[in-house]
Amino acid sequence: MELVVLAAGRGTRLRPHTEETPKPLLSIKNGNSFLDYHIRNAEKIDCVDKVSIVTGYESEKIKSYIEDIESDIECQALFNPFFQHGPITSIWRGLVCTKGEEVVLVNGDTYFSRSVIEAIINSEASIAVSQSEPYSEDAMKVKMNSKNILKSTGKDFHSEYLSSGAIYLPTTAIEEVSYIIESIMRDENISDYYWHDVVAKLSSVRKVQCVTVPISDWFEVDSPGELKKLRDKL
Repeated sequence: MELVVLAAGRGTRLRPHTEETPKPLLSIKNGNSFLDYHIRNAEKIDCVDKVSIVTGYESEKIKSYIEDIESDIECQALFNPFFQHGPITSIWRGLVCTKGEEVVLVNGDTYFSRSVIEAIINSEASIAVSQSEPYSEDAMKVKMNSKNILKSTGKDFHSEYLSSGAIYLPTTAIEEVSYIIESIMRDENISDYYWHDVVAKLSSVRKVQCVTVPISDWFEVDSPGELKKLRDKL
């Protein structure tokens, strides 16, 4: 299984921290970056044998960082030449190299405990969600049925469940997701799409399980204030 870390964005909302440093390389505790935590998590999960980091902004810095990391697991940087067209292109870049194998997708600017990744690895396509109120209007929310099957995901409705941004795709779902992404990439408004749009489309053709994890086990960082909160939390 491969862990794919989406790490191509510019992180403009995190300036000045990201003026010279890409978000995944920002230190969050004792000199350890988001990327360090992703790689250490992968090392401790038996079924994960490779970490691929999709890069764009300041790609050479991330590549050099990976080359200097001492790890028991294979790590590689995958440059996305189309990263300025939005996150959908980075998902496409990451999946192209998985060769149809099962994969866990995570955002490079989100801290996860290892338990979040372990919770979503099963036989079904799954996303990690958490119960949380109140929340910001910008939070990505999900609705699910009584059997915890995803019904919808987005920002423009009320729900007490938030998406962590971690998704598990079994081999049987890779072809479906690839088809969805390719159709989106033909849209001239591709930059308006996010990976949750892919998940929503996937849920229309197969069951996507919502796995509830503690809200304390993950933390997304989009602003200097949130970066400070994460550092204080850890």
